[in-house]
Amino acid sequence: VYGQSWSYNLSEPRERWPARKKALYNRAMELGVAVGRAMPLDTDPGGGESAITPARIGRALSSPSVEVLIATLVFIATSCYTLQTLPQLDADQLRVLGTVEDSVSAIFAAEYFARWWSNSLRPGFLVKPLNVIDFLSFAPLLLRIAMPEGEVSTFAILRLLRVLRLQRFVADEAEFAKFERALGVPESDVRPYQLQVARVVTSIFTLLLVSTGLIYEAEHAVNPAIPDYFTALYFGLTTLTTVGFGDINPMLPLSRMVSVITSITGPLYVCLLYTSDAADEGLGVDLGG
Repeated sequence: VYGQSWSYNLSEPRERWPARKKALYNRAMELGVAVGRAMPLDTDPGGGESAITPARIGRALSSPSVEVLIATLVFIATSCYTLQTLPQLDADQLRVLGTVEDSVSAIFAAEYFARWWSNSLRPGFLVKPLNVIDFLSFAPLLLRIAMPEGEVSTFAILRLLRVLRLQRFVADEAEFAKFERALGVPESDVRPYQLQVARVVTSIFTLLLVSTGLIYEAEHAVNPAIPDYFTALYFGLTTLTTVGFGDINPMLPLSRMVSVITSITGPLYVCLLYTSDAADEGLGVDLGG
């Protein structure tokens, strides 16, 4: 049964499979689960209870519940950063937000090194793009420990790069389907177009948050019109949507450059994604004429 199912093209969307193909695939998966239960790979060689092994840690970290937890922590850490820019907060409130943010960074660091250990501490793990992004998610905590407070503020924008971790959940159909199942979406309701929508939303969300952070970090000390992150977010949103009310103007060349890039990149990314999907589906795109 496994050999017959393996001969099929499993990259084809599952809803297009014929009934026989689905039945063979499901049977192969059932046999795989049964074999895994009967012959566990991570039992204690002495015959005792299961030991903590790299394989067990790797499976635990790739479970859907952990994926949802990481996504939640990304939003918590990002919210802490943005709230700390509000000038009306007192020292105690800032301290609480900073503690929560540091705690989330510590969790990210523990999860990162656990996954590295589950990959046998291979050096190649460190240079994979998604793992580099994961390292940046707790890099601000390492900088706070190693550097004086004044110098750490120079790298404050790294705190917003945590949002890039959301790209892990839309990397491919398998990761996205696993994430949706963790949210309670039945497997039968998972569709390929949902991944494309999620990629658009997460990419624009990331672009908006990071560009807004760059504008805020560059402008808030010299531009009284941008006193906090949320004002910069308003400016970034009007820039991304090319509305441009004109009530806030960046003063520094860096901020102006970021504004120009944001106003071009947002609409261009959506257009490129649409044409790419149309080409993949063989629909063709009529550009006029």
